Amino acid sequence: RAHHNIPAKKIMAQKAGHLIHDGDIVFLDQSSSAFFVAHELLKKSNITVVTNNIEIISFLSQSDIEVISCGGRLSKSNRNCLMGDDAHRIFSEIYADIMFFSAKSLSPDGIIYDCVREEVCIRNTMLANARTKVFMCDSEKFNRFSGYKQCILEDIDYLITEVTDTGFIKEYR
Repeated sequence: RAHHNIPAKKIMAQKAGHLIHDGDIVFLDQSSSAFFVAHELLKKSNITVVTNNIEIISFLSQSDIEVISCGGRLSKSNRNCLMGDDAHRIFSEIYADIMFFSAKSLSPDGIIYDCVREEVCIRNTMLANARTKVFMCDSEKFNRFSGYKQCILEDIDYLITEVTDTGFIKEYR
């Protein structure tokens, strides 16, 4: 996934960077899109990142950014993802200023879906404890369905994509 649709992910990450303020506590999920957002964080000051993404933890270890790993066990389906009770506990004990996440698909009626139930559960904990919720979705994921409902567009504050007109009402450009 990390090597798929990189130009779109970079565009989305640049847009996401405009929503991040110095001093923010930022949740980043296990998605490859969130990994590109981590690059944008290097332009900010006094940021704290809380994540279950091992690649983000490794990448930010070379920076001055405070990084909190949620801990937990390594996912069998996504070897970059930590999950389980420990991960839920950390995300439930921290309140973030902003959260960035991606998922497998966005249906025509505005339902966000993913294909891994445990990842949906971890993201639900993040969503519950973030003031601002940002869904990053490249246009290849539009008008598709996956096995598990994450949330609906009305549950998020921003939809970021690489295209300029998605047809969806909720969008940050």
